[in-house]
Amino acid sequence: MRQGAVSAALTFVVALRLGMFSGESMQAQTFTVLYNFSGSNGAYPHAGLIRDAGGNLYGTTYSGGSFMHGTVFKLNENGTLSVLYSFGKRSQDGAYPSGGLFRDKARNLYVWLVLVAELEATDRHAGKG
Repeated sequence: MRQGAVSAALTFVVALRLGMFSGESMQAQTFTVLYNFSGSNGAYPHAGLIRDAGGNLYGTTYSGGSFMHGTVFKLNENGTLSVLYSFGKRSQDGAYPSGGLFRDKARNLYVWLVLVAELEATDRHAGKG
């Protein structure tokens, strides 16, 4: 994916309130845009969000960030986004987080992601050896 294509993509986090347990009939709901990602701070957020006791939301973007391999972000109640981590500086860091975050009892954040391995194109890899 080209860097320009990622930064040109408009991606956002939305919140939707459903009255599923209210006992009332379902009515049309409205979406509220919480943040528009620019590419440099993340792109394509498609996993779930988690919330801390202070009301901050945490999540991941599949792409974008400093190295274009995804981010872990924090969105505070005022709508200010902080990138906590950009994947891809080193291949050992992994890339493209595809799952949501989860937290352990000590409140550490964890994420599912893909490990990126760079293979050297040699005659052996090309089937010539």
